[in-house]
Amino acid sequence: MIGHLIEKGFEDITAFGALGFYLIITIFALLLGEGILALKLFLALILILFIIFIIRYFYRKPRPGEKIDNTNVLTIIDSGSFISVHAARVIVLVFLLMPFFDRTILIFFWIVAILVISSRIVLKKHYITDIILGIIFGLVVYFLVNIVH
Repeated sequence: MIGHLIEKGFEDITAFGALGFYLIITIFALLLGEGILALKLFLALILILFIIFIIRYFYRKPRPGEKIDNTNVLTIIDSGSFISVHAARVIVLVFLLMPFFDRTILIFFWIVAILVISSRIVLKKHYITDIILGIIFGLVVYFLVNIVH
């Protein structure tokens, strides 16, 4: 019972690293007049998805306890584990939002980021190496898009 509740909680938390949440933040940045931030978020997203999807297509590492589904290109990419897109997205998101919030809010953001990253292991979506490389890749993408301005 408690294990099921914890797993359910991590399923909810992992949504903060999902594509939909990331796009909502990007749209809010645009609507709030933060065009540069929205552009950086969008460019980071494109880089993350494009590069990781290429890696997953050619290096078909299955998720823990699963097999790669070779039905079509999208399922090959989606069923891949290496590199964690959630980890990369949440790292980029927190780093790009850091200049806009005070210390208390940033602590909350970092706690959520750590929970999102942890959720990917708890939910058996990634191995620790996938997560570590996702964090590193997120940092690289952050530095690349920060060259924009």
